[in-house]
Amino acid sequence: MWLFQTFINMNYFTIATVLCLDVPIGIEFGIDYQAWVTAKEFKGIKLVPPGVHFIYHCVPNKYGGEGSPRKGIFVKLGLNEVIVRKWSIELEDFIEENQLDPDEVERYKLGVKNYDFDRYLGLYPFESFKKWKSMSSHISESLILKLSPKSRIITSTTKPTKQTLDINYNIDENREDEFYKKFSVGIPVDISNQDYSDTFNFIKYTEIPEKFIPLSSDPKELTLYNFDKSYILESLVLAEYNGNYDEYLGEMEFAFISFLLGQSYESFEQWKKMLVLICGCDKASKDKEEFFLEFLKIIYEQIKEVPNEYFEDIVTSENFIVLALRELMEIVTDDYPETIKNAVKKLQDVLKLPNPDSFYV
Repeated sequence: MWLFQTFINMNYFTIATVLCLDVPIGIEFGIDYQAWVTAKEFKGIKLVPPGVHFIYHCVPNKYGGEGSPRKGIFVKLGLNEVIVRKWSIELEDFIEENQLDPDEVERYKLGVKNYDFDRYLGLYPFESFKKWKSMSSHISESLILKLSPKSRIITSTTKPTKQTLDINYNIDENREDEFYKKFSVGIPVDISNQDYSDTFNFIKYTEIPEKFIPLSSDPKELTLYNFDKSYILESLVLAEYNGNYDEYLGEMEFAFISFLLGQSYESFEQWKKMLVLICGCDKASKDKEEFFLEFLKIIYEQIKEVPNEYFEDIVTSENFIVLALRELMEIVTDDYPETIKNAVKKLQDVLKLPNPDSFYV
């Protein structure tokens, strides 16, 4: 409630609006951590805090069963900004304002500022805004432009495959049907029927190498580089992010949101690779203390949002999240700062392990 009142007390014209026209009844429409089923007079969302947001939708199957793949876009909204989207019956999708008639768009924006649409606009979900900010604080407008597909659309698919649902579990053949049933809802799946030669809808993620060893390395250094991924991280951040570690964290947040809300399989894979890389960095965790602490804060918030199914049979399963975090927790020893040790302990607690002694902190 305090957060809602804070925004109400602000100048009304600092708040953004997402205007959605001709939206059919009964589609799923969401922004950040809240989604609704649209009613007859729905025309968008008002009182949206300026900043980065993820807007998404899904069209249900009129005959029952699975609907269309979920589609979403990242946007960076400015002060008093109005964005206009119009539903296309033919495409069963939104047409963005850069594809609409500019004069028509300006009339709609003026209408918003004159309160012509106010009664048809839903209120932004302020109760979840604090959580959203904590999950997206490193995503910049430049990063959105860098990573988003040419189409700008983050999309999911509907049919699971064994390869995509396995996610590093050792599956007993007798439990395969039960496993697929459990993971068939809300978990991203592979785009197995896509034409990979068409990059229009593919996210431009940074390639995360598993190994990267300098040619001049001596045997001692070879051993070090094989066990400590710090050199990979440092080289990657320098080459791909111009030395900006915050941008690495931003891409990790982008990937997680695209996985969780956009149900994008490739985003799940990217998040997984970025998580595993940092969890294997011993030297960098000491040299880049501020970055490492920020990573721990981010992953703590993300782990709380991961579906519970990922943590079933947590001790016996080859769960990549648990394995990666175990490696991280073994790195953090008594000589680390209290802030980092406390953050690691919070991670251990949120995992709710049956046998806490399986981690060394």
